[in-house]
Amino acid sequence: MDPCSAATQIVSAVRSMKIDASDCADNYLLNLVDEQLLEAVATLECAYVRKRLTELAARVSRLTLQSASSWGDFYTTYGELEVFEYLHRRGLSPEAVPEKENEKTPDFVLRSAEPEIHIEVKSYLPEIQGDKPGKARLDEYQDRSLAAKIGIEDRIRSGRQAFGENWFRPLGDGSRSNVIESLRRKIVQNYDSRQFSRKNTALAINAKALLLPEQVRDSAMAIHTSGPLHYPASGTLWMLALGKQGWPVFSEPEFEGKENIVGTLGQDGILRTDDYKDVYAIIWFGHFQGGRIEQEGSGFFLREYDPTDKALPFLCNMAEWGNDGVNTRAFKLLREEHGAG
Repeated sequence: MDPCSAATQIVSAVRSMKIDASDCADNYLLNLVDEQLLEAVATLECAYVRKRLTELAARVSRLTLQSASSWGDFYTTYGELEVFEYLHRRGLSPEAVPEKENEKTPDFVLRSAEPEIHIEVKSYLPEIQGDKPGKARLDEYQDRSLAAKIGIEDRIRSGRQAFGENWFRPLGDGSRSNVIESLRRKIVQNYDSRQFSRKNTALAINAKALLLPEQVRDSAMAIHTSGPLHYPASGTLWMLALGKQGWPVFSEPEFEGKENIVGTLGQDGILRTDDYKDVYAIIWFGHFQGGRIEQEGSGFFLREYDPTDKALPFLCNMAEWGNDGVNTRAFKLLREEHGAG
């Protein structure tokens, strides 16, 4: 199947499901699929794009609003394609690493870096809330009276009836400490050391689908100040990558005078742990902002800062924020509008 036909088939299927869902509520899973991205990536003359779009076109027919489990394989492939498109748009010329039988390989290689950088992509869906399907029983819903439909919509909005976004649980159940632990658990559960056997292999995390508790207004910095009282708050991403076991985790205080230490790190950050010593860097796609992750925004955390590393300028060109050069609490964002620590 040619890429444009595959993209058209995917977009058509998603639009059809949106029409089916519109009588009940908005569906979070459907909104993850960016039609413009699919149409743009289909124009690229690339064997990798052709293969992935063909796979997505085959999988989209098996998607159902009644079950999020059917979205796992689809979103894994779609999330990988999102990262490829982002790197291509940045002019970084990603190439797919040829797959070999009985051998685990990273997904992409950036040959224009010196030395070249390999990238292994992991894409995460949000936490499932309970074991009920994420869509109200549409057939019953359509046959009911107006009053009954209003009642169902009220239950959907209040979260008492599973549907769409209400079916998914934000990470960490409201605590910044638990958010860090939940993200770490996702990384550990999906880690395979064989995918990082090549030198300078970075773990690229597509976090755009994840949900955060509304009160967690995050920053990429190690420690930043938040609110009019300028209380310290911990940067979730930095602590996850480079924090040390036992360090306090600060959250935004609910009111003046309330202590805002919400826990301590139970384990060292991923890049400080020997079990993941082959991870050269963690690259984030999507930036946490108060319950949502901005669709644009990327950055990196290095295992060890080395000013002679020739790949650093390449990573900086890719990212909108990154290391301050010393892996310390003085970590600063590169983009001025995000502030500085």
